[in-house]
Amino acid sequence: MLFRSHVYKNRLKVSISGVKFPKNETFSNKKLTIFSGIKTYTDTAVVFSNLDSIVFMPGAQLLLKNTSLVFNYTNLSYADIKHKLVFNGDSLSTIIFDNLSINFNNVAFTGFSNRLNRLLKNRELTGAITFANSNVSLHNSSFTKNYSGDDLVNFFRCQVFIENSIVSGANADGIDFDFTSGKIINSKVVDCGNDGLDLGGSTLQIKNLTIAACMDKGISIGEASKNVEIDSVVLSSNEIGITLKDESILSIQNVHFNQNKVDFVAYAKKAQYGSSQITSSNLDFSK
Repeated sequence: MLFRSHVYKNRLKVSISGVKFPKNETFSNKKLTIFSGIKTYTDTAVVFSNLDSIVFMPGAQLLLKNTSLVFNYTNLSYADIKHKLVFNGDSLSTIIFDNLSINFNNVAFTGFSNRLNRLLKNRELTGAITFANSNVSLHNSSFTKNYSGDDLVNFFRCQVFIENSIVSGANADGIDFDFTSGKIINSKVVDCGNDGLDLGGSTLQIKNLTIAACMDKGISIGEASKNVEIDSVVLSSNEIGITLKDESILSIQNVHFNQNKVDFVAYAKKAQYGSSQITSSNLDFSK
């Protein structure tokens, strides 16, 4: 079958075979799929759409082995403070949330890779885990240790709210925000192989975060990102604390820089952009 994203338009066109749809029910009404216990998908592609109604039971685990899992045009929610919903993917698996409303509380994503890149003529997917054109609310959740991909998590044209969450062990960037707006608060981003947070064309409030041990930038802001606010953030042991570039606008206050190789850098990277702007107050550069 052909999966075509209306978000990526001609940039995301994936041919997949061996697709499994849950149960052999008719398409005249929505199919109810209930995930409980451990559900394993192997050597396949699984697509859920607006024809599906999804229920995650407390403590459900979805294990993906050489599998692409796509949720497309269907709303998803989960909230159970005692039992975590788990998505676990191996080095040949990826997960895509496209055109959804998502409200997750106490959900863990572990593993995954940018499996689809070799199937695209013009690759636009950069994340092991991708949220596209969606309203996304994540609470008390975690993303850990992807196998490959430019980003552990990629938000593309999303409205996001992230709180009390952890991103760790990213192969490259932790979270990439592309043309996305929203907030990330009371969270941690640690041990990333490249940038912790990478903003391009985005508007984001970043508050009460710890960003540490990133091999490149703790926070990278570029491609005309507007009205980015950084408040009450600790940047520690990163190669560079914050970079600002390419006609982006930043307000920064109450930020503590600690033992970064370089704390702050501003520069022009792409010729098509103009100068950036920054306002700042109460910055601590002590070591």
